[in-house]
Amino acid sequence: MMKKITFTLMFMTLILTSQANEEGKKIFTSRCTACHKIGGRLIGPDLKNVTQIREHGWLVSFIQSSQSMIKAGDPLARQLFIDYNQNVMPDNRDLNEEQIVNLLAYIEVQSNALESKENDQQKVKVDKTDLMGLKLEQAKAEAAIMASPYFKIIYWGFAIIMVAFVMWLGKVIAALATRD
Repeated sequence: MMKKITFTLMFMTLILTSQANEEGKKIFTSRCTACHKIGGRLIGPDLKNVTQIREHGWLVSFIQSSQSMIKAGDPLARQLFIDYNQNVMPDNRDLNEEQIVNLLAYIEVQSNALESKENDQQKVKVDKTDLMGLKLEQAKAEAAIMASPYFKIIYWGFAIIMVAFVMWLGKVIAALATRD
């Protein structure tokens, strides 16, 4: 019974992650690729690891309306505007937070894939007998698990589900607060 539940949860996570990733990819392809790359610079900044560099709330606000942030005097928004030759990033006010979360998740997944590829290209020679107290075989097995695409899918699927749950919970709390 437990195996069936675990498989069902993994399957649901995979489906939700895949749908969110596809929506994020669609948004990125249709709205961002003219000016941005993940792992290189075009007209706008490189978006590789942007979710690790900037706060989520700031990213959501900037994606929805970068010009409003610049006009409001946000120092980072103003500096980016100056650094990138005062090119105006179009507003995306029609995107809701869930769509932006999917977009950011797609950028994060692509950034991680790029990092993984770069790390594979820079393999380091390791002492065959020991790696920080672990036998080489054990270290390789642990590294394989962490590098597994299934691990990444489950990890990001869980993260997306948690974000969706928190957003839903916020709506429920807000609805309950307005009842009183």
